[in-house]
This record gives sequence, structure tokens and C-alpha cells, in this order.
Amino acid sequence: MFKEVVKELKKWSSNNENFNKIFKPQTRFETMKSEPDSKFVKIRCPKCKNEQIFFDKATIKVACIVCGNILAEPNGGKAALKARVLEALQ
Repeated sequence: MFKEVVKELKKWSSNNENFNKIFKPQTRFETMKSEPDSKFVKIRCPKCKNEQIFFDKATIKVACIVCGNILAEPNGGKAALKARVLEALQ
């Protein structure tokens, strides 16, 4: 009986295009993202108007080089911004 079920399943899977999409195990390369979520960001300090570039997933506090004002703080994932974002760099 098991051989008959396997034979029917093979026959059904060869006729059905969605079978391979549903039951095919995904490899790690198929599940990987093609683009990273993180970026470098150019921001402007609200006090001295200095422009500065930093990583948007900063793990430490980002301070302005000129006046020392804190521009971003770590927040688990992406940093919490306290300054205006001018552009996201690639």
C-alpha cells in the first residue's frame, strides 16, 4: 500500500507545478536577504549645524564632533536619532 501511495504522489507532483514550491526545502541561500537593512546616514547637528556620517545601527552614543551634543543613542536595533537626517548613503 505504501508503494502505491508513493507512486501516486510522484505522479501528482510531476503534473502539479506548485508542488515543488510548497514541499521543496529551502536552502540557506534562498532565504538570505539580497540587500542589508542597515545604512550609513548623514545627519545635521541641531546646535552647530555640523554634518556628520554615522551607521544607523550604532551600538554606542553618537556625539557631534564639534559641540559634543548627542545625536543618536542605541536602541536595541536601529539607533534613536535626535538630529535631522539629510540622506541615507549606500
